[in-house]
Amino acid sequence: MSRPVVARMNGDALVHNYTMVRELAADAAVMAVVKADGYGHGMVATATRLWDAGCRSFAVTDADEGVALRLALREHCGDDAPLPEITLLSGVFDDADATAIVAHKLVPVIHDKEEVARLRRARFSGRLWLKMETGMNRLGADQARQLLDRCFRCRWPVAGLMSHLACADDPEHPLNKQQEDRMRSYLNLMGPGLSGSLLNSAGLITMPHAALDVVRPGIALYGAQPVPTAPRDFQPVMALEAAVMQVHRVDAGAVISYGAEFVAEQPMRVAVVAAGYGDGVPRNLGSCGGEVICKGNRLPVVGRVCMDYTIIDISGCTIKAGDRVQFWGDLLPVDEVAAKCGTISYALFTGVNARVPRVWE
Repeated sequence: MSRPVVARMNGDALVHNYTMVRELAADAAVMAVVKADGYGHGMVATATRLWDAGCRSFAVTDADEGVALRLALREHCGDDAPLPEITLLSGVFDDADATAIVAHKLVPVIHDKEEVARLRRARFSGRLWLKMETGMNRLGADQARQLLDRCFRCRWPVAGLMSHLACADDPEHPLNKQQEDRMRSYLNLMGPGLSGSLLNSAGLITMPHAALDVVRPGIALYGAQPVPTAPRDFQPVMALEAAVMQVHRVDAGAVISYGAEFVAEQPMRVAVVAAGYGDGVPRNLGSCGGEVICKGNRLPVVGRVCMDYTIIDISGCTIKAGDRVQFWGDLLPVDEVAAKCGTISYALFTGVNARVPRVWE
């Protein structure tokens, strides 16, 4: 018998979100970002459902993720299905990566000449993207023209130029326009025929005019709000839930959980829930005023969240062992939970531990 904690996944919500993203993208192609195990939702399960919904282009972090996805999609789709494009956003780390890229027909995003050398040694002959620095100062080519020329000398087809927005979730931030202008100037400098990819989920909402040729939605697919000030009808895919293990009374003056930080001001009824920070529940959920949902009630978390347990105040409620508690999902928005905890939905999703079963419905 397993612990009563589960991350329930709504496949219909995922397809709904993908449909919305396609509408926002207009004429641009959609490259679905399924890196970091599908933002904690399960890379293979997410990608196969998106494939069934018509998606033919996916983005992951590295060659390890790319190979795993290639093999899974081949098994799901069959050998006669068109080969989906799998793009490696972090490029080519070493010669083993380059060999895997060639063997599994993956599409790297490169940003320096060392990656070119690794691909040459592996006898690479496929398509690739160039990563451009436009203002985020993370990954990006310092000498873009020289890098492009190296690719052309190798006779590699360059799919296009890619960059990433730093502040797309803030519609008024001046860096958005600066990055768009720099991206367009790169495309003009490099000459005709190259595609451009700049927009993430937030960019699709705040600056859809800059969709260029390919957009790369991530968090929107999973149902969180990319731009809190401009919410859209994205539906939550993940619901993190666990069952109540025990219900008991606590006297006034009694302490609850580690550190004795919470002291009951009056007699209380509390429930111990079978999930904690070892499952992905934020450790500070009690100290920041966090709540859960159980039987239609919003109930406060009390005391520190433990590795395996969370304690909630159920005074005045009819709740018993076995009742289901939701930490976030369709009843309690993940963005609300993240904001209270001083983090973001991405961190909550990817923080759900591997020991939590993902159950698709």
